[in-house]
Amino acid sequence: MTRVSSVFHQPRLTTLKVLARYLAPYRRQLILAFLALTCAAVTILLMGVILRHLVDKGFSHQNPHLMNRAMILLTLCSFILAGAAFVRTFTTSWLSERVAADLRQDLFDHVLSFDQTYLESAKVGELMARLDTDMMLIRSVISVSAAVTLRSLIQLSGAIALLFITSPKLTGFAFVVIPLSLTPLIFMGRRVRTLTRQGQETQGALSAFAHEILLSLKSVQAFCQEKAVSQKYHTLTRDYLGNAHLRTRARSLTISLIIAIIFSSMALILWIGARDVFQGHMSFGDLSAFIFYTAVAAGSLNSLSEVGGEITAASSAMERILDIRNVIPIIQDKKSISSELMSAPFRIEFKNLTFSYPSRPKTPALENISFTIESGQTYAIVGPSGAGKSTLFQILQRFYDPQEGAVELNGRDIRTLPLKTLRKTIAIVPQDPYIFNASLWDNIAFSNPKASPDEIRKAAQLSYVEEFASYLPQGFDTILGERGIRLSGGQKQRLAIARAILYKAPFLLLDEATNALDAKSEYHVQSALDESFKNCTRLVIAHRLSTVLNADKILVLDQGKIVEQGTHTELLALGGLYAHLAEHQFVMSHQEENIKK
Repeated sequence: MTRVSSVFHQPRLTTLKVLARYLAPYRRQLILAFLALTCAAVTILLMGVILRHLVDKGFSHQNPHLMNRAMILLTLCSFILAGAAFVRTFTTSWLSERVAADLRQDLFDHVLSFDQTYLESAKVGELMARLDTDMMLIRSVISVSAAVTLRSLIQLSGAIALLFITSPKLTGFAFVVIPLSLTPLIFMGRRVRTLTRQGQETQGALSAFAHEILLSLKSVQAFCQEKAVSQKYHTLTRDYLGNAHLRTRARSLTISLIIAIIFSSMALILWIGARDVFQGHMSFGDLSAFIFYTAVAAGSLNSLSEVGGEITAASSAMERILDIRNVIPIIQDKKSISSELMSAPFRIEFKNLTFSYPSRPKTPALENISFTIESGQTYAIVGPSGAGKSTLFQILQRFYDPQEGAVELNGRDIRTLPLKTLRKTIAIVPQDPYIFNASLWDNIAFSNPKASPDEIRKAAQLSYVEEFASYLPQGFDTILGERGIRLSGGQKQRLAIARAILYKAPFLLLDEATNALDAKSEYHVQSALDESFKNCTRLVIAHRLSTVLNADKILVLDQGKIVEQGTHTELLALGGLYAHLAEHQFVMSHQEENIKK
């Protein structure tokens, strides 16, 4: 499929310029549609000429041959209109689908580059509305409204020219009507445009709320909040309906005013024309042709008034799409790097790192962090909740950039590396892995779609996914449902470990990777991790200190600062925060064992 190069990384563009760039690759189809529209409009105008000759020469002189010829010509015009309508409809529909697909693809690709700073405040439902609802409006305008507008403009221009030729006097009256009919469009158009944009925003809010609730329905039901959620949804729906009522009333009032002005004026012009016929100032055929052209002009104006609302809605939709298009990710990618800078062994160094989340700029999540991760070793990060452990992982993967300090990979600031190069060196097992609504097999292969079936199955064996896969209805082909609803927490974590094994990266980040596993499964998975990543550098976040006893170095974080570091034995000897956490956990573990006995 021929596609225009993306405009989503170019300077700010207006709505028309963006559409023009996406239409540009399809010049042939545009020309064909324009020719079909012109042919249809000219054919309709020619029917008025045939009508005038039919009335003046055929009816007045009772000439059957002329009447037969006129009927043949009118029939031929009908076939020409039908053929032009087919070409126009097919071409514009094909064109609208292609342009909308190109625009949606580029917008989706742009969304994929968004960083966490933007996503902290963005609503997924609103982004979905812009990818779906707004795109449908734009597609409708290209396929229908734009064609109707162009055809109506051609017909209107031709009808006005023929009106002047037929009767300059009556055309003068018609020109009084045209400004009157356009007046409601001028004064009401801005109001309709504002209401349309507000309506799309309320619809986006409604979609975002519904999306969020469907993803958290279990929590809603667990806390018996169905009524409260229903009331909030009802309030959002009422806001949308209120806007829709105002928008529909404004559009309906505009259309009704135009129709009233046009048709009452046509009645007046018809009355004046009839008097001219009785007085011999014009023929009955001229009057018939004039009425026909007036009807064509009035119909064109009426069509323009009706599609005006749709074009306004599409223009607002395009503005909302451009709002997304003009978002510039804070995390900028680098395109090139010398290969020798990324050769093994890999070494990561945190240098005086200080970071605050954009939503909490005055509260440092990390403060003056400095340590080095040597190749092939295992480092553990422990500390109370909120100490900044997961934040370290996010900065290492460049989901955020620090305000001060740097993270260096082999002596190179990771902000100067291509994101793909950096992230290809890091595999992660998150605490809450995302499971796609796809088969178990496809979920494992997500981290490496090019992996062979043997490699996928080996990863499933090492992570003990194969153990529970046999109990699923279709085994590895079982669809796991939205967010993996068919799996338990421990099964999700095993799946995430399988992904990490398949990813084959030199660095492994484990964020509470075994916290949802029972003791037996944890032992087997830890053995699998040791076997699969024995040559990898590991950085482990753990609350259960029993999982990090053999780490080469343990970093203890508290309130965003490294307060202690050393081996398990060294930290116990210090008698500080780590010793306190260890004592508390081992006491709790001893009490649990006594209770079981």
